[in-house]
Amino acid sequence: MNPTLPAVAAVACGFTFGAATVVDPQSILIPLTTALAVAGSVWAAARRFQSIVAKNVEVERRLGVTEKGIVDLVRQVKEGFDKVDSSLKDMKGQRTLDIEILRSEIAEAATGKRPAMAPRSNKKVLLVEDDANDRELFRRTLSSIFDIDVATSMAQATQMAKTQAYDCVVLDLLLPDSSEGRTVEEFLREIPSAVCVVITGNQNPALIAAAKQQGASAYIFKSNQDRKYLEQTINNAIMRNL
Repeated sequence: MNPTLPAVAAVACGFTFGAATVVDPQSILIPLTTALAVAGSVWAAARRFQSIVAKNVEVERRLGVTEKGIVDLVRQVKEGFDKVDSSLKDMKGQRTLDIEILRSEIAEAATGKRPAMAPRSNKKVLLVEDDANDRELFRRTLSSIFDIDVATSMAQATQMAKTQAYDCVVLDLLLPDSSEGRTVEEFLREIPSAVCVVITGNQNPALIAAAKQQGASAYIFKSNQDRKYLEQTINNAIMRNL
């Protein structure tokens, strides 16, 4: 217990007793009773005050924002991103986000400056993908490496390829206006000189073999969105067809 509390109560008691005796020296009992009551009230109030102060100190300790607290928060956020990145890459057959691009955008939003990245190639690539989610994932990654155009159907892709020269066409194997299992053949029939890299979520070896037999230079599984892997696969396909 705080040693000042009894002292406060004693002073209050003495002050009240002294004041009362000056007013009515012939009535000692009533002032004494009053003084004791006041002292008790002061004692109780002092105890409540001590409890409130202790609680406020604890609240400030828990909610206080310090420089160390901010550093710890940033570290925890970074560890969270690392865990998400690792978990996504460990989930077999699931699509993974390019965490490098996500971190870059977060850093840009926080600082107003885009971190230095490898210079973008001047190679022109046509991405053909009808699924909106897959298209956006590939577009975001590939656009940080190549000069990208996007088509959502076979008809749109062939029209664009007839009016614009592309170093590579990244072609989904299943499009709404192509024959199942014949997408590469149908595209190359219209654009014979195209370098085709197919993308697919189906890891059936027979399907991949059929695409390569029809003229595909390489293939990419949709579960692998790694930037370096995509860059190397597409560049190798272009080099083999020079």
